[in-house]
Amino acid sequence: MLDIDTDVLISDTGTTNLAIRDATNDVELMLYAYSGGGLIGTMTNHDLTFRTNNANVMTLLTSGFVGIGTTAPNSKLEVQGSFNMTDDTRKVYNNATCVIIEGATSVLTIC
Repeated sequence: MLDIDTDVLISDTGTTNLAIRDATNDVELMLYAYSGGGLIGTMTNHDLTFRTNNANVMTLLTSGFVGIGTTAPNSKLEVQGSFNMTDDTRKVYNNATCVIIEGATSVLTIC
């Protein structure tokens, strides 16, 4: 085990990466910086899960399906719980029982 009690900078000329590997289960996580930007993900055939406050909050499956509030999404985007989407003229959100779509001149409620 490596225990570092300070900031860590990994630097190189050109492409630079940090890999974290669980060799027992063949799982590898990669942090990658290159001329096109940054990348974070698994390098092996494993899902990527994001956690806050020691709880899973978002999962990206190897299929490309994303789950927010669920670890087993069944579509490109699945949200468990409330949501809100807006742009300059439309708003889509849910309440306890309905989905509401508001446009510039009309409202559609689906319950």
